[in-house]
Amino acid sequence: MGLNYKLPFKQLKYPILGLEYNYGSEYRMPLTVAGEHLNKLTVNGSACEFYYIQPLHEKHMFCRAGIIYMDYDHIIDYYGSSDTTDMSVFNTYFLVDVRF
Repeated sequence: MGLNYKLPFKQLKYPILGLEYNYGSEYRMPLTVAGEHLNKLTVNGSACEFYYIQPLHEKHMFCRAGIIYMDYDHIIDYYGSSDTTDMSVFNTYFLVDVRF
């Protein structure tokens, strides 16, 4: 679930603020092998992300900065067993997105 808002600043090329929430159930097993604790879509618990997107060149180049907080309720191994945990991950990022 998420929402974003296009800010009404023409000089900044209408940047976007966004907020997203993801919830993964206890029984969901991620399909990724590596980096499963860094992706909000693989969380067996709650994940919340706040981001800012700054357009740089029309609709082809953007800068994106964000914060992701992931709170794991369960860790599932690849044999299907589930263990409860109180692990949480706080991640910040900055990226440049170019579209052709």
